[in-house]
Amino acid sequence: MRHDVGIEWPDLTKEVKQIDLVVYGDPEGYTAMAKTVGLPTGIAARMILDGEIQQKGMLRPLNVSMYRPMLKRLQQEGIVARETSKVVDGGSLNDLLVSSFS
Repeated sequence: MRHDVGIEWPDLTKEVKQIDLVVYGDPEGYTAMAKTVGLPTGIAARMILDGEIQQKGMLRPLNVSMYRPMLKRLQQEGIVARETSKVVDGGSLNDLLVSSFS
Protein backbone atom coordinates (compact mmCIF):
# COMPACT_ATOMS: atom_id res chain seq x y z
CA MET A 1 0.00 0.00 0.00
CA ARG A 2 1.33 3.45 -0.81
CA HIS A 3 0.23 6.92 0.25
CA ASP A 4 1.65 10.01 -1.47
CA VAL A 5 1.03 13.15 0.56
CA GLY A 6 1.70 16.67 -0.70
CA ILE A 7 2.42 19.34 1.89
CA GLU A 8 2.76 23.08 1.44
CA TRP A 9 4.29 24.52 4.60
CA PRO A 10 3.59 28.07 5.92
CA ASP A 11 6.94 29.24 4.48
CA LEU A 12 5.66 27.98 1.05
CA THR A 13 8.17 25.11 0.98
CA LYS A 14 6.64 22.13 -0.79
CA GLU A 15 7.26 18.59 0.36
CA VAL A 16 6.09 15.23 -0.91
CA LYS A 17 6.00 12.32 1.54
CA GLN A 18 5.65 8.77 0.35
CA ILE A 19 4.58 6.12 2.85
CA ASP A 20 4.85 2.45 1.87
CA LEU A 21 3.51 -0.57 3.72
CA VAL A 22 4.57 -3.94 2.34
CA VAL A 23 3.40 -7.08 4.12
CA TYR A 24 3.60 -10.62 2.82
CA GLY A 25 1.49 -13.57 3.84
CA ASP A 26 2.97 -16.79 5.15
CA PRO A 27 2.55 -19.84 2.89
CA GLU A 28 1.66 -21.97 5.91
CA GLY A 29 -0.02 -19.26 7.97
CA TYR A 30 -1.88 -15.97 7.78
CA THR A 31 -2.41 -13.91 4.64
CA ALA A 32 -1.14 -10.33 4.46
CA MET A 33 -4.78 -9.16 4.67
CA ALA A 34 -5.36 -11.20 7.83
CA LYS A 35 -2.21 -9.73 9.41
CA THR A 36 -2.95 -6.10 8.53
CA VAL A 37 -6.60 -6.29 9.63
CA GLY A 38 -6.48 -8.82 12.45
CA LEU A 39 -3.37 -7.67 14.30
CA PRO A 40 -4.43 -4.01 14.75
CA THR A 41 -7.89 -5.18 15.82
CA GLY A 42 -6.43 -7.65 18.31
CA ILE A 43 -3.95 -5.09 19.64
CA ALA A 44 -6.75 -2.54 20.12
CA ALA A 45 -8.88 -5.15 21.92
CA ARG A 46 -5.96 -5.97 24.25
CA MET A 47 -5.39 -2.25 24.91
CA ILE A 48 -9.07 -1.87 25.87
CA LEU A 49 -8.96 -4.93 28.15
CA ASP A 50 -5.75 -3.69 29.79
CA GLY A 51 -7.27 -0.22 30.36
CA GLU A 52 -4.86 1.57 28.00
CA ILE A 53 -7.82 2.79 25.94
CA GLN A 54 -10.64 4.05 28.13
CA GLN A 55 -12.62 6.20 25.69
CA LYS A 56 -16.02 4.85 24.69
CA GLY A 57 -17.71 4.63 21.30
CA MET A 58 -16.35 4.66 17.77
CA LEU A 59 -12.79 5.98 17.91
CA ARG A 60 -10.46 7.07 15.14
CA PRO A 61 -6.80 6.22 15.79
CA LEU A 62 -5.68 9.85 15.64
CA ASN A 63 -4.79 10.19 19.32
CA VAL A 64 -1.06 9.81 20.02
CA SER A 65 -1.78 7.78 23.16
CA MET A 66 -3.62 5.29 20.96
CA TYR A 67 -1.60 5.09 17.77
CA ARG A 68 1.95 5.27 19.15
CA PRO A 69 1.69 2.08 21.29
CA MET A 70 -0.22 0.38 18.46
CA LEU A 71 2.51 1.18 15.91
CA LYS A 72 5.16 -0.07 18.34
CA ARG A 73 3.32 -3.37 18.79
CA LEU A 74 2.73 -3.73 15.06
CA GLN A 75 6.46 -3.20 14.53
CA GLN A 76 7.14 -6.06 16.95
CA GLU A 77 4.94 -8.19 14.68
CA GLY A 78 6.91 -7.14 11.58
CA ILE A 79 4.39 -4.63 10.24
CA VAL A 80 6.23 -1.37 9.58
CA ALA A 81 5.52 1.53 7.23
CA ARG A 82 8.54 3.13 5.54
CA GLU A 83 8.48 6.86 4.86
CA THR A 84 10.51 8.87 2.38
CA SER A 85 10.35 12.60 1.89
CA LYS A 86 11.44 15.09 -0.76
CA VAL A 87 11.45 18.86 -0.61
CA VAL A 88 10.56 20.03 -4.10
CA ASP A 89 10.76 23.30 -6.00
CA GLY A 90 8.03 24.89 -8.08
CA GLY A 91 4.94 23.41 -9.66
CA SER A 92 1.57 22.58 -8.23
CA LEU A 93 1.36 19.95 -5.52
CA ASN A 94 -0.88 17.85 -7.75
CA ASP A 95 1.71 17.80 -10.55
CA LEU A 96 4.47 17.12 -8.04
CA LEU A 97 2.59 14.18 -6.54
CA VAL A 98 2.20 12.62 -9.97
CA SER A 99 5.85 13.03 -10.98
CA SER A 100 7.88 13.23 -7.77
CA PHE A 101 8.36 9.53 -7.13
CA SER A 102 8.02 8.15 -10.65
